[in-house]
Amino acid sequence: MKDYNKYLERRKQTFWNNMTKQENGCWTWDLCKDKDGYGYASFRSITMKAHRLAYFLHHNLDKFPTKMVIHSCDNPACCNPSHLRLGSNSDNVQDMISRGRINPPKGDRHGQAKLSNEEAMTIRTSALPAKEIAAKFNVCATTVYLIKANKIYTIA
Repeated sequence: MKDYNKYLERRKQTFWNNMTKQENGCWTWDLCKDKDGYGYASFRSITMKAHRLAYFLHHNLDKFPTKMVIHSCDNPACCNPSHLRLGSNSDNVQDMISRGRINPPKGDRHGQAKLSNEEAMTIRTSALPAKEIAAKFNVCATTVYLIKANKIYTIA
């Protein structure tokens, strides 16, 4: 066990030495990166994203986290533990949207759109009852209400 602990400490030291500390506080992974800029490292015969390994090592976890490890700095190569937190995929997507890094398709560009933007505009401006509009466009009344409230089919 003593030999394993020495090995583990050497591996940790090697891992942390493969980063460049930036002025903005990011610790940028210097070795292998994918096309999106995420660093990759191997540990215990498992190859994983370097920032996940950084979180695991910094927090001395027994198991790798099942949740996502999310960057607060928007730098995919960053491994600074103070820039990392656990979260769900939904948390990660919300972060991306709030920081303007992702623009979900809107209106008829959305993959599940059932109406064109013109049809949505017609629904939005129609004075007919929601049930009549829904029947005319073959959608449910809830869809009509959401369009009229600008909750869906918001054309940007």
